[in-house]
Amino acid sequence: MTGTEKKIEHNGAACKIAALTETRVVGREAVVSIIKSSWKIIVLFTLNSEKDGMFYNDIHAKTGMTSRTLAAVLKSLVSEGVVERREYEGSGRVEYRITDAGSKIISSQCPLIS
Repeated sequence: MTGTEKKIEHNGAACKIAALTETRVVGREAVVSIIKSSWKIIVLFTLNSEKDGMFYNDIHAKTGMTSRTLAAVLKSLVSEGVVERREYEGSGRVEYRITDAGSKIISSQCPLIS
């Protein structure tokens, strides 16, 4: 999938959003689950800061989360449809990107952190 970058602004604070071509509807329960988990929000904001996606080790370094917690959070975010997981054949490397649904959650949280 190809992504485009879109910027929104709230009270002078710019929030970058990677808008992907595929849209997935996220249910109310999934959104509440994500908002209730501070680790999930931290990972979403971290991924949102990189339009081209991030590798696991980069997310780990930026968030300071334990490997076990980060793996569980990423797995959950992927299953909820707010993060996309891309595996590169032959290299064993996995890249994570925020989806359109994840971007919508982030944009709804921008006013809370501004």
